[in-house]
Amino acid sequence: LRAEFENLPFERFVAIPMSTKNHAIGLIRVSSGTLNSSLVHGRDLFVRLLLSGGCSAIISHNHPSGLYESTGLAATPSPEDIELTRRLVEVGKILDFPILDHIIIAGPQYYSMKEHGHL
Repeated sequence: LRAEFENLPFERFVAIPMSTKNHAIGLIRVSSGTLNSSLVHGRDLFVRLLLSGGCSAIISHNHPSGLYESTGLAATPSPEDIELTRRLVEVGKILDFPILDHIIIAGPQYYSMKEHGHL
């Protein structure tokens, strides 16, 4: 994921469809946005995930500000990030297409929502 987001001056949201054995089977660029936001609609994400042939997914986006911050907080999710994740996880449950994690990348830092109990 670092290579996907390296030096981007804007937010990008991606999804990685996973096989039944939890192997990545692709990378879907869902949206690109501005310095501090990227618009993501659940229907657009899940249509593409369902067509990918996967059975679950990891979602991810970057925080471009992490390129300029030296603190360990650049990858910390915003309240909007947490709410988006909650909504996408709920849609995934309804569609039987689980979201396994949401990873935020900010420069050399990352934040796993699963590791921090948001999933």
